Amino acid sequence: MNKRISMIILALILLMGNISYAQDIKFTDIHKSAWYINTITYLVSRGGISGYPDGSFRPNNHITKAEFLKALISSLGYKDIKSTTGHWAKGYIEKAEDLNIIDEDWLKEIDKPISRYEMARIISNTLSFKQESIPTDLLKYKNAISDFDSIPSTLTGETNGKSLSESVLESYVKGIVTGYPNGTFQGIKPLTRAEASTVIVRVLDNKSRIIINPNEESTENEVLRLVNIERSKAGVQPLSLSKEVSEVALLKSKDMALFNYFDHTSPNYGSPFEMMKDMGISYRAAGENLAVGYDTPAAVVKGWMDSPGHRKNILNSQFNKMGIGIHRGDRTYWTQMFTN
Repeated sequence: MNKRISMIILALILLMGNISYAQDIKFTDIHKSAWYINTITYLVSRGGISGYPDGSFRPNNHITKAEFLKALISSLGYKDIKSTTGHWAKGYIEKAEDLNIIDEDWLKEIDKPISRYEMARIISNTLSFKQESIPTDLLKYKNAISDFDSIPSTLTGETNGKSLSESVLESYVKGIVTGYPNGTFQGIKPLTRAEASTVIVRVLDNKSRIIINPNEESTENEVLRLVNIERSKAGVQPLSLSKEVSEVALLKSKDMALFNYFDHTSPNYGSPFEMMKDMGISYRAAGENLAVGYDTPAAVVKGWMDSPGHRKNILNSQFNKMGIGIHRGDRTYWTQMFTN
């Protein structure tokens, strides 16, 4: 029997205020639609990082430990530190030691690419330097990182008495660092210049951070309850909440937040139908609703019901399962996926 796929996918866009960065700095190898365009532009305007003489930025190149530390320390206001002897970045390294961002002699092999673990350590110590409050119940956030249990228990150069896992969690909780769309942190992976710029801007600007929520289960259940009320009014059978579909929906919401887009077609996963199939979800009919900017289940369900296309998805009798993915940051992204 031929499978018939329902292609009803409409987006509800809520215009929100956002951070405005200077747009007069341009590089030959950065497209205006790149997810990192704003953070790179902002950091360059502050003198934290610069491009190359040929007009390029090389966003996907790895950034070295020395380059990352120089960009961070400069962005904190300590600019043009001259090195009297030794390595060109020695002055910045010594300043980082003075600020207790790194331990003395901790930054070894400084011309090698910095790993995400090393970056998280430095960022966690920078948050301490800035005297930012950190939740005391960090471990409740560990499930947000699917490879958390593989984080080494120690790392040479421990600063401020923190374990590496604590440093990673602090960076997550404060919205400085986000994992990859599959939920992993991949701490041994080297940092790119684009990623480093984004991380440093989030240290500087609270509004640019992507804050995680350790548990959205009650919110998902409330969306389901409200949707089923509307289906009951229309004489349609209720939906059940699918954990598997919800996991895919959450990846979509996180992907939109991380890569700064709002669209049914992901630059990483393609269409929602391709995404579900690639994640092992089989279906005869499928649909997707998106929303951004709503704060509560009641508000987002009302927004969807007030939109004919979204309402049609919610009341579609072909669907019997629903997944909900919510990612909260500077804006809240909602993904609602339907299957049969």
